[in-house]
Amino acid sequence: MATRSRMTWTDIIVGGHNRIGTHTIKRRDIRKDVPAHLTEDREILAFSFGQGVQRVIGYRLESAFVIVWLDPRGEVYRH
Repeated sequence: MATRSRMTWTDIIVGGHNRIGTHTIKRRDIRKDVPAHLTEDREILAFSFGQGVQRVIGYRLESAFVIVWLDPRGEVYRH
């Protein structure tokens, strides 16, 4: 995450989900209750970290990333 914090959103988006980038998650693929503040107009993003299914999931709010779930075991979403 420290590396990503120094990157632009463009760099992150073109980085691809298998490297340092992110990918979009469809709302229907979330296995947990979606909080009310995560409205339908928000694109849900996942960042992989560590090994396997470990992810940080949330949404972009201007230049910030708002974390909604830390998912170290792949329980919220599995790609």
